[in-house]
Amino acid sequence: MNPTRLSTYIGSKVEQRLWGILFGFALQFNKKGQDIEAGGFANIEFSPDSSVEGCVYCLNPSQLNSLDKFMGCPEFYTKIVLPVWMVNCTDPNKFGVAQYCIPAAMYIAQDKWTHTDESAPLAANTAFDSA
Repeated sequence: MNPTRLSTYIGSKVEQRLWGILFGFALQFNKKGQDIEAGGFANIEFSPDSSVEGCVYCLNPSQLNSLDKFMGCPEFYTKIVLPVWMVNCTDPNKFGVAQYCIPAAMYIAQDKWTHTDESAPLAANTAFDSA
């Protein structure tokens, strides 16, 4: 999610964005949208041999509460806290090291909002018909 969009969701400017790796999860495009033709949207799911890279935003409790409401947590998403390894930062001197682990909150789509039938992928994941 880009910082401008996130700032709109939480009603205030995002002050800090870092980069991290979440081990034991894989990126999937299995989140259902309102229109099946739109295809799948990004989600993560448990996968012991995988990892996911992404942005880590530093939010205060009020901002996180606003994001919960915007995301529809817990109806549409489950929020969990998992260890994320930081791989770089905007100011290495401030943090002292380039690699360390932090607890990070993330949202995983509820099962009823995901597409799990491998035999019938969402529209965005299907091959184009050349005819």
